Amino acid sequence: MELNDINIVKSIGDGDVKAFARVITKYSKLLWHISGKIISSDNPQDVEECVADVFIYLWENSDKFDPEKGSLRNWLTVIAKSRALNKLKEISRHSTLSLDENAIADSFELEGMIVDRETAEILVAAVKNLKYPDRDIIIRKYCYEEQTSKIAHDLELSEKSVEGRLYRTRLRLKNLIT
Repeated sequence: MELNDINIVKSIGDGDVKAFARVITKYSKLLWHISGKIISSDNPQDVEECVADVFIYLWENSDKFDPEKGSLRNWLTVIAKSRALNKLKEISRHSTLSLDENAIADSFELEGMIVDRETAEILVAAVKNLKYPDRDIIIRKYCYEEQTSKIAHDLELSEKSVEGRLYRTRLRLKNLIT
């Protein structure tokens, strides 16, 4: 273990802002890269927030750093991965997917039934009224054409659960328009 890591973390624990700034300068790019790979959001503010959370955690919990378990770099990397996964879950849970009415009218198919514009209006209203996670599943599957496995992963559901929800929701929607 580098003695330097121990001294830097001790200095941060003592409130040394310069030592903290050195750590930020040294590790920001690495933590940004790690967080960005996990979150892979179109919104760079999500990644920025994650990296900032890591440094805030370091500032407030420097006493939790154990040099026997690894280097400061590794410790910050583990924290960044954990925070990024939590942020990804938060984004997935609270994402408000935009409902492109034309996408439904152009691409939504219920059990082989092609949807016309009038029927699409009924479908759009029905989809807007679906509860979570059914609404997200339908939009991701038919508007964004996401794979069932990705939807299941993002929403923390099994693939069978997503497939079952898709099936039941399609039946409800089909019954609504027939």
